[in-house]
Amino acid sequence: MEQFDQQKREEESRRQLYLEQQKARMAQRLPESGAVSAVRPEATTEAGSSFQAEQARDRQAQRLPEGPGKEEKEGEKEKKKTPLKKLKALSEKLSEELEAGKEAIKELLKQCWTGLIPCFGLPLIWINIHFFLRHLVGIKFFCQFGEEWLPAGPAGALLKRMGAGEKIRLAEIIALIFLDLLVLFAILGILTIIYFMVTPTETFKLLWSAIWE
Repeated sequence: MEQFDQQKREEESRRQLYLEQQKARMAQRLPESGAVSAVRPEATTEAGSSFQAEQARDRQAQRLPEGPGKEEKEGEKEKKKTPLKKLKALSEKLSEELEAGKEAIKELLKQCWTGLIPCFGLPLIWINIHFFLRHLVGIKFFCQFGEEWLPAGPAGALLKRMGAGEKIRLAEIIALIFLDLLVLFAILGILTIIYFMVTPTETFKLLWSAIWE
């Protein structure tokens, strides 16, 4: 406050000095015979406007260095952030990315179930990997069976509380076991056929001995 009053007094003194200088200049310009001590109102007005313009220029010159100063202060505030705040921001960002990754994994599992027939059972490989990593290893990044069909938001949470997710999970596990057994029998049948084609004589002997016995 004292600094502001002092600055105001300095501006007032500069203004009075400037007006006195203008009066002295106008008095010198007037002829000596009819010299008048008073100054015309127009001159006073011009002097005041000139002083205001000069004062505005001074204020603008004082404000110029404020810009970089503010930026430097903001940079210092950014540097003064504690490691705890930085760690918190990093954890929030990482949790958002993990949540997006979980949703992508859910969508992938859903597409694998729906694409079993069009893709001739090849998505069954990823379904088994997902089941192994979630239900046997216990990695929570992979969703449980049945959760991929539940909608996001309050509706999905309500269905989960009602037990819909557990029922779907049990049905998917049964379906996975049945499909794995089916694939296993198909592989054994194919290997048997290949063996019969490679060794027809031994195959015929085995069949004949089995029938004879």
